[in-house]
Order: sequence, then C-alpha cells, then structure tokens
Amino acid sequence: RSADEIQQLKKTTGSLRDELESAQYQLEEEVQKTRLHNQNEIQHLKQTVERLRDELETKNAQ
Repeated sequence: RSADEIQQLKKTTGSLRDELESAQYQLEEEVQKTRLHNQNEIQHLKQTVERLRDELETKNAQ
C-alpha cells in the first residue's frame, strides 16, 4: 500500500509540474504579446505626435 501511495504521489507531482510549466509558457507568451502591442502603440503615438507637430509648424509659418 505504501508503494502505491508513493507511486501516486510521484504521478501527481509530475502532473503538477507539467501544468506549472505550461502555465509559465502561456504567461511568457502573453507578456511577449503585450510588449509587442505596447511597442506598436508607442510607435503609432510617436507618428501622431510628429504629424501634429509638423501641422502646427506649418500653420505657425503661414
């Protein structure tokens, strides 16, 4: 009986380890997606600021 319990605990430990690794992988993937999204948003905002600055300079030059 003790051997069966040990075997079951090893199996449970292995399953939990696999679940943890999977969760860590998914978290890393989400972090990468979020970083990419943020970088794209920052680039878009920089372009918008540059365009608005150019428009303002053009209007001030007139």
